[in-house]
Amino acid sequence: MKAKIVLIWFFMVLALVSGFILAGCDSESSPIASGSDTSSTGDPASSTVTYSGTSDSISYTLVISPPSGKAVAVGYVYILTTVSGGVVKISTGIVAEILNNGFTFQPSYNNAPVFMVIISGSSINSITGIITFTDETTMQGPGAFDLNDGNGNNDVDFILIGLIDGRDAEAIISKSSRAAYGIATGDYYVIRFVEGDVISKGSIIWQDPQVSFIPDDGNAPFYGYYSGSIMEIYGIPYNGEEWDMGTRTITISL
Repeated sequence: MKAKIVLIWFFMVLALVSGFILAGCDSESSPIASGSDTSSTGDPASSTVTYSGTSDSISYTLVISPPSGKAVAVGYVYILTTVSGGVVKISTGIVAEILNNGFTFQPSYNNAPVFMVIISGSSINSITGIITFTDETTMQGPGAFDLNDGNGNNDVDFILIGLIDGRDAEAIISKSSRAAYGIATGDYYVIRFVEGDVISKGSIIWQDPQVSFIPDDGNAPFYGYYSGSIMEIYGIPYNGEEWDMGTRTITISL
């Protein structure tokens, strides 16, 4: 009788141990979220997208933190940090709108207005609107940043964003002289993909409302029409074809 009791207890203990082992194996092979890294708290880890730039000796760093592997979307948190003379200020809130080449942000403070940031690659091209900081102070966005247009010019006056061959592209006009207001003959242009590859660059001839683009490489001129804040450009040569731009314009007055 004692032998039978000992044998029964042996099999019960064996069954319990086997169950614990199998449960341990299952827990190790079943991640919390498939394909996601996890933090020590078990939450999906955030990735960060960072943009930076400088304007009037103030540095700006913009960080957006979507969940790992996700694209930036409306509602994700942003942090904009400015540094001026050693003084650090921070604005936080959410992405309110995704633009063709930038974002509109809503600071998380009472009745704070939205502001817009235009980017190119990992660089900030411009900030417009009023920035509200965590200490509830505000600052007017600086407009165009100290960026180089690809011709070695930093005074960017006009940016047009559109598509060429299905890829995001931008046309930038920069001033040859700050004495001339708006677009003028002799100004410089560069048309490039947002990733940085230059499609065409050269100078322009202004014949209101027509803009003639004269490429540096000797290719035939092409044309644009400018009215108010809208410009349409026709016949941009790329890969043996001619492309038009005119989907979105941003005018920057410096």
